[in-house]
Amino acid sequence: MQAIIFANRNGNELAPLNDYFCPALMKVANKAVVEYTLDNLKQAGFSRATLVAANDISKLKDHLQDGSRWGIEIDYVLSKPQESVASVLNKLKLDTNTKNLLIRGDMIIAASISEYIELCQHMPSTFISAKLNGANPGILMLPAAKEHLSMLDWPLTANHQAAATCGSTVEKASVSQILHGECFYLDNFASIIAANRYILTHPLKFTLSGRQVNPNKNQWLEHQVHLTSPQHFNGSVGAFSHIDANAKISGYVSLGQHTYVGESSIKDSIVMDNTSIGDGLNLDNMIVVENTLINAISGQVVTIHDDNIIAAVNSPTLQGQHLAHQKPTAAHINGEQTGLNPSQRVSAGQKLCSLMLLLLSLPVMVISIFQGIMKGQRNIWISYKAQDNQSGSIKMFELNCKNPLVRHLPKLQHVLSGKLQLFGAAPELTDKDASFDSSAPQKPNKRYGVFGPVQLFLNKPPKEEVDLIELEYANLSQWGYLQKLLATRS
Repeated sequence: MQAIIFANRNGNELAPLNDYFCPALMKVANKAVVEYTLDNLKQAGFSRATLVAANDISKLKDHLQDGSRWGIEIDYVLSKPQESVASVLNKLKLDTNTKNLLIRGDMIIAASISEYIELCQHMPSTFISAKLNGANPGILMLPAAKEHLSMLDWPLTANHQAAATCGSTVEKASVSQILHGECFYLDNFASIIAANRYILTHPLKFTLSGRQVNPNKNQWLEHQVHLTSPQHFNGSVGAFSHIDANAKISGYVSLGQHTYVGESSIKDSIVMDNTSIGDGLNLDNMIVVENTLINAISGQVVTIHDDNIIAAVNSPTLQGQHLAHQKPTAAHINGEQTGLNPSQRVSAGQKLCSLMLLLLSLPVMVISIFQGIMKGQRNIWISYKAQDNQSGSIKMFELNCKNPLVRHLPKLQHVLSGKLQLFGAAPELTDKDASFDSSAPQKPNKRYGVFGPVQLFLNKPPKEEVDLIELEYANLSQWGYLQKLLATRS
């Protein structure tokens, strides 16, 4: 006997979460939903399973691999989103007269299925209709359930509704079994928060990742979590995460892997992987994923375009550096900017150096312009719009000359206005016709400057190379930046 796991929900009812992951891969208490199903199958003694998935089948393969973590050999089958169970079994050419368990892998059953399987095996010719807290728990056993396959189609129907369509003969040949526990369809935001709370309240019923660090609280931490002060919450914190000493976390909270929490208050909420939360936020019954805030009670969704509030933490290397060394500054949900990250502010010393450099270089710029005129250059100046350090767009001017140092001298005016640093990353283009995609997520707290390795040493490099090079300079002071530039030049 094997298990057929259906994980082909499209998740439209959870928009915009389905833009980030399918329901089966959504994390609740820092475990993907489908993992709870595999845990249940492992406890029931299964060694083989076929997982039916739609658009995210490759992501599911990457996450679950061959199933060896559960001692279950997993085969993968592609289906249409929310394709009916009957249609999928027909494609599989599965004989519905053979004994197989059908189960959904994109919802959470907080109950053991072993008793259900035992009863089905004891009464093989009788359809056993399981009920869990009055709901359809999304499990069926073949062959007795072959006339009831629609009960497993998403969205799930109630047991009595499906049975009523099958006629009185079938009804007489069926038995209801009450399972003990909870059932979470995860078909709305409140259900996700409720499932998170239930799992964190009953951790012994589930295999949570990490280790329990607070004997008085159900508090589980994965590896390399930076928690500098005791926190009084029941929850799970994913690997490579950082919680500020002044953060206030209470209730039942899950923080995903590679998350950063500044001086904010979080209660009864879920923060998904790769998310940075700044200072001054008060999150209660919220789901946060990268730059999206979701109120689980009202269903309100807000997308934030200010990295000082919340932001996506993109690459693993950048995540580690960001979490260890950078901290977003105070900001409010209403979108008011209360200041730049300290590493992005332009000091008085930088402004003074820029002013002196600008005055001293005026003759050089005049000579460069005169040479361009004498050579008959059509464009003496090059202008474009680019990102600044205040989450805005500024117009840049460059001299059309070969010397990279001279070419960028006109940009010093933006150091005086506080929009660029003297040394920093190359400002990213925001022109609609530019090669850079300005709609793509920006890296948290990236410091843009007039002079840097990309501006001085590279000529139209690919973006991947730019990211790698600037990553080496990301956490340097202005003096450190200058030293590294000089060392690279020599």
